[in-house]
Amino acid sequence: MSMVDQGLIQQNAYSVYLGSSNVFDNGHTSDEGSILFGAIDHAKYIGSLTLLPIASPNENVNVVLNQISIANLITGSNKTLATGLSHALIDTGTTYLLVPQEIYDALIDQIEVLEYDSDCSRIIGNCFELFTVGLTFDFMGLQMTFALGDFISDNGSSREDGKCVLGIDGFDSDGFILGDTFLNHVYFAADLSNHQIALAYANFKRGNVDYEEDTELIVGSIPSATSAKYYHQSSATATKLVVQTF
Repeated sequence: MSMVDQGLIQQNAYSVYLGSSNVFDNGHTSDEGSILFGAIDHAKYIGSLTLLPIASPNENVNVVLNQISIANLITGSNKTLATGLSHALIDTGTTYLLVPQEIYDALIDQIEVLEYDSDCSRIIGNCFELFTVGLTFDFMGLQMTFALGDFISDNGSSREDGKCVLGIDGFDSDGFILGDTFLNHVYFAADLSNHQIALAYANFKRGNVDYEEDTELIVGSIPSATSAKYYHQSSATATKLVVQTF
């Protein structure tokens, strides 16, 4: 019997905050993650929640990714890396951000601060230079930008050469898996009853300051969330993102 059937929650929905364990997140602590069933916590995110349709209304929570760009976080400029329509699975059970192998190779080729380390079979880069370049993900008009340094894996700072290992990997697929190294920096709420999900930047706990919870039940729709610009764009033709030539 589901939680809705038992009267524990009013709607088949939940929200997730993973927290950050990245030692380079200035001022952030590795506060414990949380999951709320049937509710959201407004204190756990920054800005506003943006709604996206779940692209596969079944057990998998997929959203549509339209574009990935390389962001110069110093000048504010962006360069398109890949564009098209692709499914991106939101999965807290996957450790890394997994991208199609073609895009993984393009990241190494197009971003000067990155290199491939064959010893650990991972992308690495100078720990501090990784915060000068970012990736912008466009989900049907919702653009979210993260520094490459945000993807440093938990043990990525243990090297003695000043390089950090990124929790990004390539795999043989046309789709993406948004694993923990991505979701650590995102607050999301999934409304399975209405087949939609809301995303926002996570609001990290700083120092020893405790959160003052601001919870609200999910009834009818996700509270305070507004639809992405291209929310009603059809995802039926979603196949893959195509790497741009430079």
